[in-house]
Amino acid sequence: MTERNPNIKISAKVASNRDMILKKDFVAVAEAVRDVAGPHA
Repeated sequence: MTERNPNIKISAKVASNRDMILKKDFVAVAEAVRDVAGPHA
């Protein structure tokens, strides 16, 4: 997505316990990233 439009910026706001979230739900996080990235990632 950012390759087609260099003006798009991707950012995320996470809680202070982001490490625990990633350890606990890394599969869900990875799926969400894949969904956002689309088929071109």
